[in-house]
Amino acid sequence: MMMVRTCDKCQKFAAILRVPSTTITPIVNPLPFATWEMDILGPFPKATGQRNYLFVVVDYFITWIEAEAVASITTAEVQ
Repeated sequence: MMMVRTCDKCQKFAAILRVPSTTITPIVNPLPFATWEMDILGPFPKATGQRNYLFVVVDYFITWIEAEAVASITTAEVQ
């Protein structure tokens, strides 16, 4: 056993183990980017551009938050 540890050729040409160093934990949600939520807040007092509603979108997988102020709630604004 000691010879294998000290042998230069044994160390260079030995089979490389491709085993992860820790246990693999599965992702709970198979569709990670499907976990997002959108809220519509308002009406607020009028701001510049007559904006008084707020769209807030949260992606819970990467914890990304987007907010957009709009003047009215229409299909085009939501898209």
